[in-house]
Amino acid sequence: MTNLQKQVPTKIIGIYLVIFFLWWSFYELSGFQLFATPFPQALSGSLIKFATWTVPAFLLMKKYHDSLYVPFDKIFTNKFRVAPYILITFLMISYIILGEWVEHGSLQFSNSFNATDLIGVFLFVGITEEMVFRGWLLNALLLKTTTIPAVLISSVLFLCIHFPIWVKTGSFIQNFASGGFINVLILSIIFSVTFLKSKNILVPIVIHMLWDLALLIF
Repeated sequence: MTNLQKQVPTKIIGIYLVIFFLWWSFYELSGFQLFATPFPQALSGSLIKFATWTVPAFLLMKKYHDSLYVPFDKIFTNKFRVAPYILITFLMISYIILGEWVEHGSLQFSNSFNATDLIGVFLFVGITEEMVFRGWLLNALLLKTTTIPAVLISSVLFLCIHFPIWVKTGSFIQNFASGGFINVLILSIIFSVTFLKSKNILVPIVIHMLWDLALLIF
């Protein structure tokens, strides 16, 4: 980074974060649902999240395309070596499988898995969360500070966006007492590093999606 490098104004990032966190906290805690049946609700909820997470992040990335660590016109097209990311994904999924094996003494598939989860968790979560926290926020922060603070700030923000659903489900204290919040921070750091190294947002998106799929299955 040089002093001449254009940066996203701190005011813009601050206003975005306030609106974003207030909106999502209100939405999650309100329990708002368009439909009562599982499939339509999963689809509508995912579309609402896509519209209020991904679309604004996409538009901001486009508006400030020349003020990002990875310019908007390259963030989907930068070439990268596939092998390291296949290995990372393999190790992450192996961690889930090993954890299940240690806990249960055998590999068991989730009894709660259902097709609607593929929409609400697998198809949309990786896209929406990576576009916001890596494609937009981390991408903007990397030109405002050095790498480690940028990654840590974006990871803490990524952790904080989980608070509303933890409060709603009554698992807030449990996630901190059990150390579950540490897993969220570590995951965010891993997603951030894969974005930094590949300079392509599709890498953390795909890894995030596969991680969520493995959690659904096991």
